[in-house]
Amino acid sequence: MSNGSIQLFPSPAFAGKWHAQWVLNAVLPTPRLEFEMNRDVRSTPGECEANQFPVDDHFGDAHGIPRLNHAILSYSEVRTGAGFDWKVSPIVTFSGEIGYHRTGNFDFYRANIRYHQDGGFSIRNDLAARRV
Repeated sequence: MSNGSIQLFPSPAFAGKWHAQWVLNAVLPTPRLEFEMNRDVRSTPGECEANQFPVDDHFGDAHGIPRLNHAILSYSEVRTGAGFDWKVSPIVTFSGEIGYHRTGNFDFYRANIRYHQDGGFSIRNDLAARRV
C-alpha cells in the first residue's frame, strides 16, 4: 500500500437495543455499550477504540527516529469509566468521558516500532455540530 492509496475492509457491525434503555453499539472503530437515560442523554460505561493514520512527513526527524517519516500509525486502546452524549439541540451534541485507560498500543508497523502504554486516568469532552 502506498501513502496515496486507500484500502477499505468490510467488517460486521451491529447496533441495537436489547432492553428499553441499553444499546449495544458494536460499530467499528469504537464499539461500546450505552445506557440511554432519556431521549437526549446517553451514558457510556466503557469502549474500545482503534484507528490508523499516516504521520507527518517529518515526524521521525522531529523525534530523532528518521524511519518514522511517512510512517503509518496503528493505535488501539481499551477504556472503562463513565461517559455521556447530550443532545443540546437537534444539531449540537456535547460529549464527555472520565475514566481509566486500561491499555494503549501504538504500532508503526512499516518501521517495525511498537509501543505499549499501561493504564492511566483520562478526561475527554467534545462539542460537535452537524448540518441538518
